Amino acid sequence: YPRWIEGFEPNRRDMIFDRQRPSCYASAEFRKLADDSAGQYAVAGRFGELACLSTAVDALHRGHRPAFLMDALMHRGHEQISAADIRRATTCILPLYVETTNTQTWIRTASRRAGAAI
Repeated sequence: YPRWIEGFEPNRRDMIFDRQRPSCYASAEFRKLADDSAGQYAVAGRFGELACLSTAVDALHRGHRPAFLMDALMHRGHEQISAADIRRATTCILPLYVETTNTQTWIRTASRRAGAAI
């Protein structure tokens, strides 16, 4: 398995989902969690150009509106396209399907929502 992104290593309370295809929705456990949370979740991790794009399209088809943390996604080059070019393309494409934000903004927004619910 690839190493965890430094600073985004899972804690004991975090949920990790295995899947056979790129979209997170390929995991039955993830689909249940996403449905139970009314499609409100955040995505960070590797392979923004594959796993994140396919998850974003699946989320749109399900009426979900997750937040993708753009500064917490990693990209890799492919053949003649550099990782930086893939990142730029993904940054332009993802907002067509999902909400995009950065980690600090998402934390502040989620903290306000949690505080209001208490």
